[in-house]
Amino acid sequence: FLERFVGVRFYMPGDLGIHVPYLEGRAVVVPPVSYTDGPAFEQRLSSYGNYLTKDHELLGYTRKQGLAWMIALRTADYYALKSGHTDGYWHTFYAAEHPDWFALREDGSRMIGKRGKLAAQRCYTSEAAFQEHLRVIDHYYKTGDGRKLFANSPPNDKYIYWWPNDGFRGCNCEGCLALTKPDAPHGSILSPLVWGYTAKLARAIQERWPGKTLVSSFYSRWADGPGDIKLPKNVTFMIVETREAYL
Repeated sequence: FLERFVGVRFYMPGDLGIHVPYLEGRAVVVPPVSYTDGPAFEQRLSSYGNYLTKDHELLGYTRKQGLAWMIALRTADYYALKSGHTDGYWHTFYAAEHPDWFALREDGSRMIGKRGKLAAQRCYTSEAAFQEHLRVIDHYYKTGDGRKLFANSPPNDKYIYWWPNDGFRGCNCEGCLALTKPDAPHGSILSPLVWGYTAKLARAIQERWPGKTLVSSFYSRWADGPGDIKLPKNVTFMIVETREAYL
């Protein structure tokens, strides 16, 4: 009502982001109308209820106001489609016996978690690791065991989730480098590698678990999308954009 008939706008969290038109001496007339609304996306959300942008002190808004802004924009979080970084704990299971399943650094070491939380990254052209990925999905469906291998996004009766651990900057093995475009725009550098794995995994899911949908993401160095890679019809995704400041 406020947006359609009064002209109020909510541009960003806090009082500074609210536009209220000057209406002194005017009457707000609402003609006979009938509206039926429906969401354009199954999920549309922001993290402003949990995180503050770098300029929040200058703008003077709080986390509570950030959450109120999300409500004013009618955002919605359909949790079933909300995937996280699923590969963040693989190193705790496989690094000791299968270091070759993990991303290769330029110095020849493997990213097996010894340098911090984001230092555990998989190699996505390792066929052995891919087959293990399929095996653990199957094992989870049959037994319910191995949840940690999917971090906070284990498979369910409708969806299988996958995207790399946060901070993934690629792998320097021969196979992964062939699918990396270092001179491309930031959002395309890893697109052939990550979206290639997405398509391969989705095809395997079609064969092994018909009716299941793979949830992936447009994010970071593959945010520009799959390009010429044809994705199977059983793929859906989150489009993740980041904003650290308004000013």
